[in-house]
Amino acid sequence: MRRVYLFLALTFFAFGLNAQNVQVTFEDEVVNVDDTVNIEILPDVTFKSYFYIENITESPISAMAKYTKILSEEGDEFLMCFGECTIGNVAGPVTLNPGEIFEGFDIEFTPTNTNNRLLKVELYEELTNDILHQYYVKYYSETGLEQAKSNSFYVKAYPNPANNHVKISYSIPNKYSAAKIVVRNMVGQVIEQYDAKVSYNASLNINTSDFVNGVYFYSVIADGVTLSTKKLVVKH
Repeated sequence: MRRVYLFLALTFFAFGLNAQNVQVTFEDEVVNVDDTVNIEILPDVTFKSYFYIENITESPISAMAKYTKILSEEGDEFLMCFGECTIGNVAGPVTLNPGEIFEGFDIEFTPTNTNNRLLKVELYEELTNDILHQYYVKYYSETGLEQAKSNSFYVKAYPNPANNHVKISYSIPNKYSAAKIVVRNMVGQVIEQYDAKVSYNASLNINTSDFVNGVYFYSVIADGVTLSTKKLVVKH
């Protein structure tokens, strides 16, 4: 009988570890429990990583955020914002109602070199300390600074969904001579068009206060070639 009780206890314990109370999203991709988010870094360039947190239970959650340095350099400082911003490793609490998506969680890091770093990020219940979700953030570099600046391409929008404004951060490889960012609606009509810099680590601020609520698509086009198209949601 004791073996049965032990088996049941272990089963419930394992179920508790695997039960997911919140869903974490990074750059439109779901981050599962114990996943690793990889972020390529360059020295003296600030990297801000945004994570969306959704309460997928039927009850309110009072959530805290914590990171632990698994691999780091002396003097490394991370700025974590979870409701409020802190240079400490714990932030919160933030109340998440059922179905609510919280967009105010980000971690900012400015490396002084390209050595690898690794953080363990934990979201936990304020009163019980129960783990809601945990994952890892790895900072790494595979290329030299000038090569990365020359060849790098990325684009992302924040916040998304947007209310009155959205910031589009991007890098466009210097092999292109001219670029633009085009915003279209669901039927493909051009709503706005902006000149973009052929540059590393550039950004564009767009006023969306006059945009009608709905789904849009923003594209980065360089020398007539569409490099990327992503979804933008406007919700006032």
